[in-house]
Amino acid sequence: MESSHQQTATSRRRLLGSPYTVTLAVVLFVYVFFFPPGWLTDPEPARPIPPQQVDQALRFTLYVQAQKVEWYRSETGRLPDSLDEAGRIREKIDYTRRGEDAFDLAAEDRGQVLVYSSEVPAREFLGDAADFLDRETLQ
Repeated sequence: MESSHQQTATSRRRLLGSPYTVTLAVVLFVYVFFFPPGWLTDPEPARPIPPQQVDQALRFTLYVQAQKVEWYRSETGRLPDSLDEAGRIREKIDYTRRGEDAFDLAAEDRGQVLVYSSEVPAREFLGDAADFLDRETLQ
């Protein structure tokens, strides 16, 4: 039988592990404390999106939604009664049907409001944002 002193020493060794384990734990603690990894710290706050990029993104969004409405019209021979019929791509787009052949789309993002009219050619509506699209797509 082991003496109580030997049992206590054995218990301590089991608790702390080998000297290598203790050394590794201390080194890891020092590293994390003085050189915290990116996943452990707060991420850098997001930079605000420039208004021009917000405008271009809204134009692209409304253009794509308008294409879905036009596709619906080509498939069914009529404009949809709601965007849900044509396939809504974003929740906050307002759709107004104007008669049998025309419609308007409106969207708001970060305080900017934009309205698309189906009577305006796509290239004119997209403006500078059209440079990012293939020219064949807009004809």
